[in-house]
Amino acid sequence: MRAFITGGTGLLGSHLVERLVARGDEVVALVRQTSDTRFLKRLGVELVIGDVSDRSSLERGMDGAEVVFHAAAKVSDWGPWSEFQRHTIDGTHYVLEAMRATGVRRLVHISSVAVYGRQAHRGGRYTEEAPYGTDFMAWEYYAPAKIAAEKMVLGYHQRGWVDARVIRPGWIYGPRDRAGFPRLVRFLKSDLACLVGSGDNELQLVYAGNVADACILAAIREVASGRIYNVSRDCQVTQRQYVNAVTRALGLRPVTRRIPTPVAIQLAWMSEIMARLVGKREPPSLTRYGVYIVSNRGDFDCTRARQELGWQPRVTFEEGLARTVEWYRSEYENE
Repeated sequence: MRAFITGGTGLLGSHLVERLVARGDEVVALVRQTSDTRFLKRLGVELVIGDVSDRSSLERGMDGAEVVFHAAAKVSDWGPWSEFQRHTIDGTHYVLEAMRATGVRRLVHISSVAVYGRQAHRGGRYTEEAPYGTDFMAWEYYAPAKIAAEKMVLGYHQRGWVDARVIRPGWIYGPRDRAGFPRLVRFLKSDLACLVGSGDNELQLVYAGNVADACILAAIREVASGRIYNVSRDCQVTQRQYVNAVTRALGLRPVTRRIPTPVAIQLAWMSEIMARLVGKREPPSLTRYGVYIVSNRGDFDCTRARQELGWQPRVTFEEGLARTVEWYRSEYENE
């Protein structure tokens, strides 16, 4: 199978490339001129310099492809709306139009459980049939952008312009996570380190390689056409277990202090206001969206992926965390 991937230098995208290469597939990855392509070059994949906003580079990369994996987006809870519009919404539109121009039909679109809205983190069971979230916080742009992109993809599918399959991951972790994991470690090293709420809530953690497996299954299974799949949890790990597994692995003090969730949200709100007043481009250690993810009590049901795709997580939590910590130390221990 010849596959074209956007977002190939990112966390999920790099694991997807790795899995495809291991299968013997031919892989072409769209990369920016400034991207760190060391890992992709070691895998020997073909690189196309460009951007999701550049139709010509998209069309060059898609030439001869049998499937497009669209993983590029602005994956953050920080930044102006214009960046989410450009990278997530407009980027998806350009990918879809490039597919129409080149005649490539099959698309695996990477969405997120964020489309259910922050209310989903407060509790309840969410299948793929649950409605999109509608109640968003001030400056919360990630979820609305992912909803708009996903709706666009499904609209193109309904019109018969592409053959789309949608994957909604939860909290992805793994090697080459240059945003989430280093930020978590900084928090655990700081004086702010604490558990949000009781710490006994189960997180929607999923290893990047396990999500990549689901993406490939969605690409090759005909039953997946037009379907949406939660791929949001591959193990049962509480907030307390995860946080202290990380601290043990890195030789940090265990986290025992707790803070009520409403207080954490208010502190995060004040932290965001201060960061915006001084014009910080990087997110503060504590954000409201981060609090909702860490204190999550929702269950994003993966039954459909298991039954229709035959998805079974191959990498355990213990193995996945060990790989993540090993990568983190190799990249950041000298900083």
